[in-house]
Amino acid sequence: MTMIEPHEKRKNLELAKDSIDKKIEYINVKMWNIFSWSSSLLIGSIAGAVVLKRENLGVLNRILLCIAVIALAANAFAWLKSTYHILNAARKLLQAVDDELGIYKQIQIIKDDKPLKTFVLYELGAFTSYHLTLVLLAFVSILMILLPII
Repeated sequence: MTMIEPHEKRKNLELAKDSIDKKIEYINVKMWNIFSWSSSLLIGSIAGAVVLKRENLGVLNRILLCIAVIALAANAFAWLKSTYHILNAARKLLQAVDDELGIYKQIQIIKDDKPLKTFVLYELGAFTSYHLTLVLLAFVSILMILLPII
């Protein structure tokens, strides 16, 4: 069994850290692209509903439009959720590599030898603003589609 020299191990960990950082950046861009694409379509559906208010579409057509909006929002929501889980896994891996390298886990602001505030770098909330915005846009879109018949 070969022993890895400490400097080689550190070099390998730094390469892994760089790779994980790039993956996290890619995932963040991917989440933005998913959100941007779906929110543009939902905003377009709101605008379309405003234009179609002058037309007599009928209840069935309005219900079909609502189903399409729900399907779009649900697909984007699920896609963002799965991508979000991948991002959390990558952040946990980054934390493990940082711990192994001895890079700080937390940043503390010290005043009078007491920490004032602690920032945790690796944890994300369970619900991002992308999700909430998609839900709100879908709700407004459905409301605009159904408003003439309500």
